[in-house]
Amino acid sequence: HAMQTALSNNLEPYEFIERFIALNPRHYHIGGQKRDSSCLAHLSFKDSEMDMKKVMEFIPDGAEVTLEVTNDAENTKYDVDFVRGFI
Repeated sequence: HAMQTALSNNLEPYEFIERFIALNPRHYHIGGQKRDSSCLAHLSFKDSEMDMKKVMEFIPDGAEVTLEVTNDAENTKYDVDFVRGFI
C-alpha cells in the first residue's frame, strides 16, 4: 500500500517504496495502480500506470506476496504469470 500512500501525499512513489523496503518487511501487497490517487480499485498489472517490473525488483527473494488485483480470470492469470517471471 506504499504506492497508494505516496500518490495520495504527492510523493515520488518509487522512492517511497524504497523507504519501506529499508524496514525489511516479509510480506508485500501488490497490485496495479493508476497515477490518480483516488483510484482505489484493484487493477491488473497490465492496466497499471506504474512500472510493475520496477516494483517487482524491490521485493526481495523469499518474501511473501499477496496479489491485490482484478477478479477477472484472464487478467489474474496474466498477473500470476507476471509474478512467476520474477521467482
